[in-house]
Amino acid sequence: MGKIWKKIRPIRHFVGGYIYSSLSVILAWTPLFVIYGFADLMGAIAFFAKTKYIRRIIDNLQYAYGNEKTPEDLSVIARGVCKNLPRGFLESFRIIYRPPEYIAKTVEITGLEHLDNALAKGKGVIAISAHLGNFLILGPALGSAGYPYHVVVKDPPDKIMAKIWHKGQINSLNLPIPAEPAVECVNNVLQKLREGKIVSLIVDEDRSRGVPVEFFGKPAYTATGPAVISQRSGAVLVPIFAVREGKNRHRVIIEPAGEFNLGEDTAENIAAIISWCTHVIEKMIRQYPDQWTWFNARWKTYQRKLGKNQS
Repeated sequence: MGKIWKKIRPIRHFVGGYIYSSLSVILAWTPLFVIYGFADLMGAIAFFAKTKYIRRIIDNLQYAYGNEKTPEDLSVIARGVCKNLPRGFLESFRIIYRPPEYIAKTVEITGLEHLDNALAKGKGVIAISAHLGNFLILGPALGSAGYPYHVVVKDPPDKIMAKIWHKGQINSLNLPIPAEPAVECVNNVLQKLREGKIVSLIVDEDRSRGVPVEFFGKPAYTATGPAVISQRSGAVLVPIFAVREGKNRHRVIIEPAGEFNLGEDTAENIAAIISWCTHVIEKMIRQYPDQWTWFNARWKTYQRKLGKNQS
């Protein structure tokens, strides 16, 4: 069965792409009370069904918090995650189809002075962000406020879906920089930074070739891209996050730029910068724990290496 499923992958992508295309238009214009009602129903069913992803959410919460929170507290967070994830997914179609200024009306921006100060240095800004809240709201919110927002993204494997998202990202002012090919991506990022632009890098996922830094008290392997590019370009690192405040209200939080006392050792410098990025992300997740994608296998590389060392 598995071999047949793989062989018909092109057909699955073709059919799925057109279904996705049709549904995306419908969902973009569906009334919000229907969107949120359906999202909450999906979340409730998923939580009680205890699918593989729901079990992973609960396992990751237990792994991260340990004895910091009671099982009841973790259950409340998990339920919230199960509601917020489908809310964000269904909202995304409104974001990519509706005018950016329409979306921006639902968003409050705090901390713009930190972004202005960083941009004033003329080296560009690397926006450190995470899969927190509805992060797609960042493009229309900042773009409509006069801050063009470029995002490094990896396209879906399906060409139809990729085309929809590419067009949608431009429409929503989440101006895309393709993550592949990697060399071209880095060159594009450096060019945008030389122009004094904002480039967003999301660095809250496991990367086996990254560096281990502390995340909720456990080593998590993290991509070094923000540190390497910052060192190479002189761009300032500014944490920028989106959080949900009510069903159709959001807030963009811009934190102070990173300041580092770096030495001569390049590897140590990179580790210090990435550790700071991860710490800032953890702090924000702790404030809004039910708005992060806890199904990510964030400690996968560390746990795998730990298992090998113990065997």
